Amino acid sequence: MNLLKQRVAERLASEPTEETCVRIGAQTPGLVVALWPEESWVLPWSYLLSAHCTEQEDKAQLVLSFTTQVVTAHGQNLAPVIEAVAGFRLGLLRELPLAWRPKVPAKAPFVSRIEVHPVSAKSAVPQTS
Repeated sequence: MNLLKQRVAERLASEPTEETCVRIGAQTPGLVVALWPEESWVLPWSYLLSAHCTEQEDKAQLVLSFTTQVVTAHGQNLAPVIEAVAGFRLGLLRELPLAWRPKVPAKAPFVSRIEVHPVSAKSAVPQTS
Protein backbone atom coordinates (compact mmCIF):
# COMPACT_ATOMS: atom_id res chain seq x y z
CA MET A 1 0.00 0.00 0.00
CA ASN A 2 2.92 2.34 0.65
CA LEU A 3 3.94 2.04 -2.99
CA LEU A 4 0.46 3.11 -4.08
CA LYS A 5 0.58 6.15 -1.78
CA GLN A 6 4.02 7.02 -3.14
CA ARG A 7 2.80 6.78 -6.76
CA VAL A 8 -0.24 8.96 -6.00
CA ALA A 9 1.97 11.55 -4.29
CA GLU A 10 4.38 11.54 -7.26
CA ARG A 11 1.48 11.96 -9.68
CA LEU A 12 0.00 14.84 -7.68
CA ALA A 13 3.40 16.51 -7.48
CA SER A 14 3.69 16.34 -11.28
CA GLU A 15 0.34 18.10 -11.78
CA PRO A 16 0.64 21.72 -12.88
CA THR A 17 0.17 24.28 -10.14
CA GLU A 18 -1.14 26.84 -12.61
CA GLU A 19 -3.73 26.54 -15.32
CA THR A 20 -2.02 25.32 -18.44
CA CYS A 21 -3.20 23.92 -21.75
CA VAL A 22 -0.23 21.67 -22.41
CA ARG A 23 2.07 19.53 -20.32
CA ILE A 24 5.42 18.76 -21.90
CA GLY A 25 7.86 16.54 -20.07
CA ALA A 26 9.55 13.19 -20.34
CA GLN A 27 8.53 10.80 -23.08
CA THR A 28 5.08 9.36 -22.38
CA PRO A 29 3.18 6.43 -23.93
CA GLY A 30 0.04 8.46 -24.62
CA LEU A 31 -1.66 11.82 -24.80
CA VAL A 32 -4.51 12.96 -22.57
CA VAL A 33 -6.90 15.22 -24.52
CA ALA A 34 -9.18 17.14 -22.15
CA LEU A 35 -12.20 19.15 -23.25
CA TRP A 36 -13.67 21.75 -20.94
CA PRO A 37 -15.11 20.93 -18.51
CA GLU A 38 -15.35 17.14 -18.23
CA GLU A 39 -14.68 15.07 -21.34
CA SER A 40 -11.31 13.36 -21.89
CA TRP A 41 -9.57 10.87 -24.15
CA VAL A 42 -6.32 8.97 -23.82
CA LEU A 43 -4.69 8.34 -27.19
CA PRO A 44 -1.56 6.17 -27.40
CA TRP A 45 1.32 7.71 -29.32
CA SER A 46 1.77 4.38 -31.13
CA TYR A 47 -1.47 5.26 -33.02
CA LEU A 48 -0.20 8.67 -34.23
CA LEU A 49 -0.05 8.88 -38.03
CA SER A 50 0.85 12.55 -38.53
CA ALA A 51 0.88 16.00 -36.98
CA HIS A 52 0.52 19.41 -38.59
CA CYS A 53 0.67 22.92 -37.11
CA THR A 54 -0.16 26.25 -38.72
CA GLU A 55 0.17 29.71 -37.18
CA GLN A 56 -1.06 33.00 -38.61
CA GLU A 57 -0.75 36.15 -36.52
CA ASP A 58 -2.43 35.33 -33.19
CA LYS A 59 -4.23 32.16 -34.35
CA ALA A 60 -2.82 28.65 -34.42
CA GLN A 61 -4.13 25.21 -35.30
CA LEU A 62 -2.60 21.86 -34.38
CA VAL A 63 -3.94 18.72 -36.07
CA LEU A 64 -3.01 15.30 -34.72
CA SER A 65 -4.13 12.37 -36.84
CA PHE A 66 -4.37 9.07 -35.01
CA THR A 67 -5.58 5.77 -36.50
CA THR A 68 -8.99 6.10 -34.81
CA GLN A 69 -9.36 9.84 -34.06
CA VAL A 70 -8.40 13.23 -35.46
CA VAL A 71 -7.69 15.86 -32.80
CA THR A 72 -7.77 19.52 -33.86
CA ALA A 73 -6.67 22.15 -31.36
CA HIS A 74 -7.32 25.86 -31.97
CA GLY A 75 -5.51 28.54 -30.00
CA GLN A 76 -2.31 30.54 -29.79
CA ASN A 77 1.43 29.79 -29.61
CA LEU A 78 1.05 26.14 -30.61
CA ALA A 79 4.16 25.89 -32.83
CA PRO A 80 6.45 24.77 -29.96
CA VAL A 81 4.05 21.93 -29.20
CA ILE A 82 4.81 20.14 -32.48
CA GLU A 83 8.39 19.43 -31.32
CA ALA A 84 7.00 17.81 -28.16
CA VAL A 85 4.67 15.72 -30.34
CA ALA A 86 7.64 14.57 -32.45
CA GLY A 87 9.37 13.30 -29.31
CA PHE A 88 6.20 11.86 -27.70
CA ARG A 89 6.73 14.32 -24.82
CA LEU A 90 3.30 15.97 -24.92
CA GLY A 91 1.35 14.42 -22.05
CA LEU A 92 -1.65 16.75 -21.90
CA LEU A 93 -3.57 18.86 -24.41
CA ARG A 94 -6.37 20.71 -22.64
CA GLU A 95 -8.79 23.40 -23.76
CA LEU A 96 -9.61 26.29 -21.45
CA PRO A 97 -12.28 28.99 -21.76
CA LEU A 98 -11.11 32.28 -23.31
CA ALA A 99 -11.86 33.97 -19.98
CA TRP A 100 -8.88 32.03 -18.57
CA ARG A 101 -6.42 33.40 -21.15
CA PRO A 102 -5.08 36.08 -18.74
CA LYS A 103 -4.11 33.32 -16.26
CA VAL A 104 -1.79 31.69 -18.81
CA PRO A 105 1.57 33.38 -19.58
CA ALA A 106 1.40 35.39 -22.82
CA LYS A 107 3.99 33.31 -24.71
CA ALA A 108 2.71 29.96 -23.43
CA PRO A 109 0.58 27.72 -25.64
CA PHE A 110 -3.12 28.37 -25.16
CA VAL A 111 -5.90 26.13 -26.47
CA SER A 112 -9.37 27.65 -26.65
CA ARG A 113 -11.07 24.81 -28.53
CA ILE A 114 -10.40 21.15 -29.25
CA GLU A 115 -12.36 18.99 -31.66
CA VAL A 116 -12.08 15.19 -31.56
CA HIS A 117 -13.61 13.29 -34.45
CA PRO A 118 -13.50 9.58 -35.26
CA VAL A 119 -11.76 8.56 -38.46
CA SER A 120 -14.37 7.12 -40.78
CA ALA A 121 -13.64 3.90 -42.65
CA LYS A 122 -14.28 5.70 -45.94
CA SER A 123 -11.70 8.45 -45.26
CA ALA A 124 -9.12 5.89 -44.09
CA VAL A 125 -9.10 4.17 -47.50
CA PRO A 126 -6.90 5.95 -50.07
CA GLN A 127 -8.85 7.23 -53.07
CA THR A 128 -7.76 6.05 -56.51
CA SER A 129 -8.62 7.79 -59.73
